[in-house]
Amino acid sequence: MPSLGETMEWGILTAYLVEEGKAFSSGDNLYEVENEKTTLSVEALTDGVLARWVGPLDEQLSVGTLIAVVAEPGQDFSKSDVDDLIKSYLPPSSGTEASETFTSGQHSTDTKPKSKIRAMPKARSLAAELGIELSEISGTGKGGAITLQDVENLATPRNDASSTLPFERVRLSTTHRTMAERLSNSWPVTPHFTVSNLVDASQL
Repeated sequence: MPSLGETMEWGILTAYLVEEGKAFSSGDNLYEVENEKTTLSVEALTDGVLARWVGPLDEQLSVGTLIAVVAEPGQDFSKSDVDDLIKSYLPPSSGTEASETFTSGQHSTDTKPKSKIRAMPKARSLAAELGIELSEISGTGKGGAITLQDVENLATPRNDASSTLPFERVRLSTTHRTMAERLSNSWPVTPHFTVSNLVDASQL
């Protein structure tokens, strides 16, 4: 994951623009990245071949995270070569998980691994009590973490579906989520004062 700004610490892959096994040229758009400010297309700096996508779509990835394996034009490579390269790049503690996740060459965007879903402890407990999968909940907390309110909001329509109108939960873009976080955070830290004026308007 490249750093696309001085303050960028993470990004979200939103689209692969080159298929695995396909060649690309310098200047071609390779993928799209969404951060807290905008969505950008990232261009190739040199010619190459996209050997394999590694970074999953729609998940928050830290700057520096391996997102793809690229080969030089005309370079011969096998599936095992790519697997070995990925294993050598990833931390030893994630070796088993990385092998299971990345050697298949398949990427699923429908569900997120439970281990990567950020949620408050109370939110996890309530979701487990109500039988709600965390992958079904859109987090509104900092960094997309699931809060207790998020679980309660999802549980309410289920418990009283007859008294509510149909609705659809829409995932906020990173930009809108950041705007909401900053607006809500500014209220408790911004000084507040009240000015009152007493006016005799009896003759109006």
